[in-house]
Amino acid sequence: MPLAYWTHDLSPFLVRFGENFGIRWYGLAYLAGFVGAGWLLKRYHQQGRSTLDTTAVLDLMTALVAGVIIGGRLGYFLLYQPDVFLHDPLILIRVWEGGMASHGGFVGVTVALWWFTRRRPESMRQVGDLVVTTVPLGLFFGRVANFINGEQQQTLQGGLVELGRMPRHDRRRTDGEEHRPRDPRGFAPELAVNEVGHAAEKQAERNGRDHKVAHLPHAFRSPSREPP
Repeated sequence: MPLAYWTHDLSPFLVRFGENFGIRWYGLAYLAGFVGAGWLLKRYHQQGRSTLDTTAVLDLMTALVAGVIIGGRLGYFLLYQPDVFLHDPLILIRVWEGGMASHGGFVGVTVALWWFTRRRPESMRQVGDLVVTTVPLGLFFGRVANFINGEQQQTLQGGLVELGRMPRHDRRRTDGEEHRPRDPRGFAPELAVNEVGHAAEKQAERNGRDHKVAHLPHAFRSPSREPP
């Protein structure tokens, strides 16, 4: 038995208007990430580190926001709940019901970068190098929101603890319900994105280039985890 464990009782809502509708910390995390990214990109131009002026930054951020949300939603339902999506495609716009996949967001951002740079002098790689420097800020806010939502796991004294649950080696929870481990198949897309990033980095090393070409896949990696 570990010395301590976390009992999660934080509300996912900052302000709640109904049973499942309100201002969520998760939504505010996305907003903070996007605003922070736009501020950084604007600062880069002011400091002479970027050719993207304010108008270009606004256009880029519009494309990125669309790419993250559409890609994240599509990725989640196509990979995890395809039957639900096929029977009710409008679920994509009901964002208050939850469901985002980071690997889908990665694909959406890639498409957004292609769309933005197709008629600009900057290459997709150059803009990608700028965008990738803003990702840690968004990931930070996102992980804080994940914690508030009870979606993170933690290790204490060698025992893996799920938020709101007893340690894993106690097979019975305090409410008497048996603990069931997460399905390891849910890690497959995440591992695939990790491998793509690793392969890109190795190829860059073999070609004697700098590693910037591999930064974009790395930016969307989730922290390394093993299936329970």
